[in-house]
Amino acid sequence: MSRRTRWTTAALVALVAAVVMAGWRADSLAARPDGSRPSEAPTGGVGAPTGPVGTPTSPVEVSPAAPPPRIHPFARQPRRAPHPPLPSPTAPLVIPEGYDGCDHGYGEDRAVCVPWRFPPGVRDRCAWLSAHRYPPLKVVNDRDRHGLDRNRDGTACGRGD
Repeated sequence: MSRRTRWTTAALVALVAAVVMAGWRADSLAARPDGSRPSEAPTGGVGAPTGPVGTPTSPVEVSPAAPPPRIHPFARQPRRAPHPPLPSPTAPLVIPEGYDGCDHGYGEDRAVCVPWRFPPGVRDRCAWLSAHRYPPLKVVNDRDRHGLDRNRDGTACGRGD
């Protein structure tokens, strides 16, 4: 028998088994003639539980108690120290300088991104910034890392720089 024939046969057997099991489950879950479901206890008449001589017996009461909780193995380690608390999600985020490739020492807000490192071969950084449509930028906290505010008036690449 070829490999393809074996695979086809195995798939067909699995399909038939699935159909048979689905039919069996559907039959076992169908309503009984007295209208009750298999999970319910019959209330008498056809399908009611009977004793050894055929006399009706009282329905069996099942307590609705929940199963005991599942305790995972890692919970049984009392000698382990608890994990340290995580930082508050409302705490300010501190990003190290240059992490994002930007020097945020220029401009009014963090949206301004002066390159942390200018491309190789750039000699006049103000000309490069102007060619890339940067306006004159305010120097924040006197951090003029690139030396763009030559006249120290607080504006990088402004008049006189």
